[in-house]
Amino acid sequence: MPFTTRTTTSVPRRAKAARLALVPVLGLALAGLTACNDDKKADASAGSSASSDAGNSGGLWGGPSKSPDAGKADTAKPGTGGKSPAAGANAKQPSTDDLTAALLNAQEIPAGYTPGDPDQSRDTEAKDSEVSDPRCKTLVYDSLDATSVGHIVQTYVKAPADGGQPREAVAIALDSQSNASLRQYVESYAAALKACPSFTETQKDGTVEKYTVTTVQTGKYGADSVSFRLQDDAKDGRKYMYFVVAVKGTVSVQVAAVSADGPPAEPTQFAKGQIDKVGQAAGA
Repeated sequence: MPFTTRTTTSVPRRAKAARLALVPVLGLALAGLTACNDDKKADASAGSSASSDAGNSGGLWGGPSKSPDAGKADTAKPGTGGKSPAAGANAKQPSTDDLTAALLNAQEIPAGYTPGDPDQSRDTEAKDSEVSDPRCKTLVYDSLDATSVGHIVQTYVKAPADGGQPREAVAIALDSQSNASLRQYVESYAAALKACPSFTETQKDGTVEKYTVTTVQTGKYGADSVSFRLQDDAKDGRKYMYFVVAVKGTVSVQVAAVSADGPPAEPTQFAKGQIDKVGQAAGA
């Protein structure tokens, strides 16, 4: 999910490194992460209203779906070596409205953070860069949001104690697909992380970014989850990130903590809170 605009004095407005997660975030998405509240979207209020309606119509996942693919049977080939599906594996694949209603609200996040506007945009950027190790391409090119039934990203910005420019944020991306597809994605993503402790990406204009991956852990946030730290060295400065990618039924939860000043704290409250809220909504 890509951080295309960055500065050395504030959190990036669109999180390019989120593409390496989700949230390619899992593609944190983590794609199209917005770290400041002043980048308003014209349909933000309409989306919020629609989400409320979906949440009040027969349960969160029971709301009307705008996608013709929502609710289709889980026909993707599982990538888990014949393991039995997780709870809710063949449940409905939530719409974007459903997922928006499931995002953590201001009362459910740590003190000092402010939620921005939900962002429904998807990663359509052409992948024309070169990666130093072919095994690492999954971390740069693969993205869930392009093929998901529902997709939403929200960024929570931490206000600096001195009142200056924000330099820390947490982004959450939610995507819905078949359980088998999501589990296969996490499995291949975890394998790529372990094979790529460091690699470079060269853009078409010759710009080179160096990524360093550390602290890769699987299973910490559920059976189908992976978490890791990422350091991004680019010409405009160094960025530090902590990513969590987890599957809950037919929803992927991607959480990315980003800091311009040093390694961010593990976003435990965000990750556990969002995974639990998605699970409760889905009955998983």
